[in-house]
Amino acid sequence: MSVAVVELTDASSWWHEIDDSPACFVVFHLINILVNGVQCVVFIFYQNVQRLKLEIVQHILLDMSSLAFFTTYALLVLF
Repeated sequence: MSVAVVELTDASSWWHEIDDSPACFVVFHLINILVNGVQCVVFIFYQNVQRLKLEIVQHILLDMSSLAFFTTYALLVLF
């Protein structure tokens, strides 16, 4: 029983290591650059995407970058 308690206290310290690490902000900026790059590509090829026959592919290509953008800022709020 005491071994399990020691493991649980050690497991809770990972958050302090991540919170103090500048790596999480670097990851955030890298994801943000990637998402904004994808949004630029979608904007450049917007008319070509609109000409696609399958409507579901249009929605996936046009909405995926917005969902990734939202996810990036949701990660920022989590950290």
